[in-house]
Amino acid sequence: MTPEAALTKLAYVLSKTEWDLQTKLEMMQTNLRGELTAGRPPRHEDLDLVEAVARSLRLSSTAERQELGSILFPAMLNAAVLSRDIVKLEILKGYGADISQQNADGRTALHIACCEGDLNIVRCLLRMGANVHIKDRFNRTPLIDAIEFDHHEAIKILMQCGAHLHGSAYAIGEKMCAAAAVGNLKRLKSYQLANADLSQKDYSGRTPLHFAALRNKTQVLEFLLDHNVEAQCLDKTNQSPHDLARVAGSADAAKILSPASCPNSALITEETSR
Repeated sequence: MTPEAALTKLAYVLSKTEWDLQTKLEMMQTNLRGELTAGRPPRHEDLDLVEAVARSLRLSSTAERQELGSILFPAMLNAAVLSRDIVKLEILKGYGADISQQNADGRTALHIACCEGDLNIVRCLLRMGANVHIKDRFNRTPLIDAIEFDHHEAIKILMQCGAHLHGSAYAIGEKMCAAAAVGNLKRLKSYQLANADLSQKDYSGRTPLHFAALRNKTQVLEFLLDHNVEAQCLDKTNQSPHDLARVAGSADAAKILSPASCPNSALITEETSR
């Protein structure tokens, strides 16, 4: 950039109070209005790949070329995401690639980025207008991918951009219960950041708290209680988490969930007994 362009751009970027420091740093290195000429220039083969392949296959109609682009562009976008190449993403978008274009499995570049967890790439795609709501053929959104790889910062960014959990509440409950049963606190944190109901029941009527109590996962118990889950929720056999802890011999869990130690439990027990 020229000194004048750099000063003007810096003033603009610093004025964006809704951007955090990392975003401002990225934007200073991003070509916003043609002011930035440094970095790797577009390669001829990048820009002419679709045309070259079309010629080699002797495709002449517009429909055939569009179909070819629908195959090549997602592959090139996903390759750029995997190589963490923001410049390549910008080149492809400038050449006409739909940043939310789906591959054969219905997955977009944002799905791949959320699996990888590179925040710079995730932010870049979202700035380019990537759709956070697209489901692949397995009914997974980018948010689900970020959750299942426990990329907490990516989850926060997606939520800020309007992403939300979808699908069966019971199915989500099953996954959270499975995480609680093995003490996977990181996964439960992922669901909490995605605004999941941590008191959600599975198909047996049990909540993550039930499974944490049954398996004596004390760290999980404390995390769930800190987030105000229903301590006296009954499953389909009318057992509370405290009941399960006592039956399973989970002494530490039973102590944490006892009415004397658990304010939520004491309050609900008292109201129930009236």
